[in-house]
Amino acid sequence: MVSTMTEKKGITNIKELIDRLRYFSPTQLISVFDLDRGYAPIILTKEEQTIIVSPSEKDKLSTVARLVLILQRVDEEITLAIKDDEGELSDLYIGLEGMEQEGKYMKWLVLCDKKNYEKYYMEKPTKPIEKPIEESIPYNEQQVVEKALAKMLKEMLEKHSNEEDRIHNWLCEQTHDEELMKGIIKKDRTIKGALQYAKQKAKSFAENGCACIEEGTVFSWVKEYFLLVKLDTKKSKSKPKPKPKKKVTEKTNKEQTEEIKEVEVQDEQISLF
Repeated sequence: MVSTMTEKKGITNIKELIDRLRYFSPTQLISVFDLDRGYAPIILTKEEQTIIVSPSEKDKLSTVARLVLILQRVDEEITLAIKDDEGELSDLYIGLEGMEQEGKYMKWLVLCDKKNYEKYYMEKPTKPIEKPIEESIPYNEQQVVEKALAKMLKEMLEKHSNEEDRIHNWLCEQTHDEELMKGIIKKDRTIKGALQYAKQKAKSFAENGCACIEEGTVFSWVKEYFLLVKLDTKKSKSKPKPKPKKKVTEKTNKEQTEEIKEVEVQDEQISLF
């Protein structure tokens, strides 16, 4: 195992952490140092007016892009800390870990407290690195992935729905799919557009304005949207609404109009997830 990179000053708030993370690839995996497990996924908890970086029980590490997205939703001046092995609060430090696994060199970031940083990350390697630590994604593919993640991140900084959040999270987990990543960076493709495309698809399954679609199907439509060579910009002609059947009790024109409007609104409400 090889530890590289040194820091002199600890990180004390959200803004400082975001600024430091911008120096790393959006696809870079990031973990938190854990005495029992070694490296663990990150979870952010709040204690009084401080955000605490803690190890999560999950198995999958997050990426820099996803962590930055979460941090940007928090007041950047909020104090940030991490607990050391004795449970005392400490400034945050970033270490860079690398190791060889099955003939490949992998690297990931580690958030840790000052004591563990000084113990493990300020020491020089015991032997020189024979090969450079490479990304798990080839460089040419990595550029595409970084552009895709950066584009999505920019869109997610704008006001968006929970459905768009779900799609964004899923797309961030598909970095191994080069064709999908290439589709994301097309100028005319957006997460919002993918959601509308999926909703349009779901309409064919709708009954009374409601459609129950499996999550996997929704994501397959999302992928289909990004892989399309050309988007269909023609507006589909809406089918004429069936006239409401006459009932025995007579209604005024106003009541009939309100009833029809209500049906039209319901027909447009297609909720996914």
